[in-house]
Amino acid sequence: MTEDEAIRLALGSDSTVFHRQGDEGYIEGDYPLGWRAPGFKQRFTAVNFNSVLVMDSAQDAGGAWQSVTHQSSANFSVMHVASGALDRFAVFGLTRDKKPVVELWNLVAAAGTVVLHGSSGGTTSPQLVPKGFLKTRIYTGAPNQGAVAFEYDPAARYVVCAIRDPQGEVSLLQINAQNPSTPPVVLCNSTTVPELNDVRYALKADHTALGRVIKFGTAFKSHKRIMLVDASNDGVFDGPPLVGDDAYFAAQGLDTFEDWIDLDH
Repeated sequence: MTEDEAIRLALGSDSTVFHRQGDEGYIEGDYPLGWRAPGFKQRFTAVNFNSVLVMDSAQDAGGAWQSVTHQSSANFSVMHVASGALDRFAVFGLTRDKKPVVELWNLVAAAGTVVLHGSSGGTTSPQLVPKGFLKTRIYTGAPNQGAVAFEYDPAARYVVCAIRDPQGEVSLLQINAQNPSTPPVVLCNSTTVPELNDVRYALKADHTALGRVIKFGTAFKSHKRIMLVDASNDGVFDGPPLVGDDAYFAAQGLDTFEDWIDLDH
């Protein structure tokens, strides 16, 4: 689906209708896991390109899982959602005139009644409470851009976005999430890193030798990766990214599964 088609769908959809899977959703199967602790999980997704849904699940006293969902609509077309930590999300999308926007959506406790799913009739877990979204816009770009991929720092310091300009160049921008008035930092672009032209996804992880890493990857056929490294985890990336195909990273000893800790959940 093209971005234009996604925007038309977002503008025309009933945001109260949620599809767990299918052509209008983002995923098939279970929602991505944003947070996990003993007896508690928080999953999230976006549907119809105009809404975000978060599901809290907890075990009751009898060991059965109960869940409650929190959802809200956006006033732009939602292209990507990332989890930062418990109750903390970033949303990347396009306005009607295709300006890229980034918003922080934090869940906060709210008055209301929890409607349980999967309840066995036992006592409701104290972890399942009604919540509402507190939304803060931290970035609005120029018209006629493309929202390619992005990730959200687990410490809520920054968001890194891959944005395509009208001429087709893709740039990686680091946006200050704590002080949005600070101009974004251009980390690199597809003129110097041509692999950015084919980026499809982003994820964050810690590596035993490299430290904190934000990875942007291409399609799995002829797979390439662009790795932003922050060895000291101070929020400042260390020089130019590491770029290469799977064979390159294997040769560098950076493809051992056990050396990576996934930070998306």
